[in-house]
Amino acid sequence: MFPVKRFPAAKREEKRVRYERFARFGGGGSGCLRATGGENCDCSDGSIRPGIGLTESEFSALVSTLPHPPDRFLCFPAHGENEEKFFVSLSNGRVYVYDGAQDEFVEAYCQLDPPMCWTIVRNGEGEPEIAVGDGLDIWRYDRETGFFVRQYEFIPSALCFFGERLFAAEGERVHYSAPLAPFDFAESADEGGYVDFPSDDGGILALSALADGVYAFRARSVFRLKADGAGRDFASEKIGYGGGEIYGVSEGLPDGKIYLLSSDGLYAFDGKKFSAVCPAAPLSPFPGEARFGRIGGKTAVAYVSDDAGGKRVFVFDEGAGEGYFSSLPADGFSGTGGGVFCVAEGSVAEVAAGGTLPEGEEFVFVAEHLDFGAGGRKFWKELDLRGEGSCTAEIGNENGEKRTFSFDLQSGCARVFPLLPGREFSLRISLSPGTAVTEAEAVFLTSSDK
Repeated sequence: MFPVKRFPAAKREEKRVRYERFARFGGGGSGCLRATGGENCDCSDGSIRPGIGLTESEFSALVSTLPHPPDRFLCFPAHGENEEKFFVSLSNGRVYVYDGAQDEFVEAYCQLDPPMCWTIVRNGEGEPEIAVGDGLDIWRYDRETGFFVRQYEFIPSALCFFGERLFAAEGERVHYSAPLAPFDFAESADEGGYVDFPSDDGGILALSALADGVYAFRARSVFRLKADGAGRDFASEKIGYGGGEIYGVSEGLPDGKIYLLSSDGLYAFDGKKFSAVCPAAPLSPFPGEARFGRIGGKTAVAYVSDDAGGKRVFVFDEGAGEGYFSSLPADGFSGTGGGVFCVAEGSVAEVAAGGTLPEGEEFVFVAEHLDFGAGGRKFWKELDLRGEGSCTAEIGNENGEKRTFSFDLQSGCARVFPLLPGREFSLRISLSPGTAVTEAEAVFLTSSDK
């Protein structure tokens, strides 16, 4: 009888990997699963949640009747009423205003010459008015006639209201109005006038205000104009910047900051220093087209490109230092006093948390090339997700094998068994509206036989 040679069975051990939070472009660290891709997914609180979407605007059906799709929106308080008037600027320079009595948009009888900038000012009676700058002049909207009236003949690149005055940039010069008379730019020692900012850095691109003054932004430099009191006491100073070429600037926001998009990313300015925020996000601006808005306390930047070079919307959470890309339409994207609006398939929609996505898009979080801290071959035995709502998960290995599972998290936890071998894996989680994935735990069988 011949002896039988026996080989020892490969030793298999169980390895558990637990993720207590998730991240996109923010920090990683222990217990964090960081995405390598995805879309419309907000991880600012450490959980995977659907990001912003679209909700139907009350103006949508009315705007669809206009001869051209709108490209810019503005809300401003109505005269003597506790409501907002809604302006729509069209790409050909025609402007329409919503007439609540007739429940329709009425043409404002004005042909503006693009490009346009505008802001809300307060007149001597403290009432709101709208100032518009086109490619030739500054205009004021007259509520009584429904006309835009030419106010001053210079070419503004930016407008800003601060300290009871209207400020208007023209080339290297900033004009300022008399206090409480935002359309009176007549030169005077104490009333209206202008300040020059000579530089080799080109004209002024944007004006924005914080509590301590008006800030003028050029392509690569920033100036502060201290504009309190009489015009003769105004003083200017250059602010240290040092970042890339500036393409877009936000208004002064309630958190006391101004955000700007430059060739090397997104910056926040608090009146003292510029800080690069969300540096890991691959933001490439489209020159002259960056637009900002506020959505639920977060800053949204339109007209940035992703790695594929397409126009996108980027949503940044200041408190968490976290952001994500959204597949919402970027054309027609505009922040207003009443929210953020955009044009979607020819109609107007409001951008909001909990909204729906355009057809074919989904809220998805993707993590690829995961070895879960265990080198060599292994066997993915189990995946547990915790949270609320429902989602689907697609699990794949480096050989292209995939498993897809549905999770019902109504009881707080759900478990599936991928039973998939491999060295590296990918995890793709698609969320239903109202879902939050708060934790994930994966269980592997590893072998000493690598």
